[in-house]
Amino acid sequence: YAAFQHPELFGNVLSQSGSFWWSPGAGPGALGASEEPEWLTRRFADAPCSGVAFHLQAGTFEAGSRGAPSILETTRHLRDVLKAKGYAVEYREWAGGHGYYYWRYQLADGLIALLQGSP
Repeated sequence: YAAFQHPELFGNVLSQSGSFWWSPGAGPGALGASEEPEWLTRRFADAPCSGVAFHLQAGTFEAGSRGAPSILETTRHLRDVLKAKGYAVEYREWAGGHGYYYWRYQLADGLIALLQGSP
């Protein structure tokens, strides 16, 4: 959201297990008819490309439950929307869930890729 609001300040985004299912007023697995799932993804879809580079990561076990959007599904969707809009996007999945064990190893890879100018 910070990069969406202020791309002049945040030229790169590194997301590990992002909560892209989120919308204002919503909680995990509690999406109602009046709530807009994937709120941030919709903002990017509706706005022109700002040139921010993205490195997105999600675990294959970060699947939703009870029909709610999952971290894995919504991260893939954001990736697709960003690519369609012309953003530089690198996307990585790992065989794991939501936890620090994977994040600590992949944080450096994401930072290196973004700082070298290749998402």
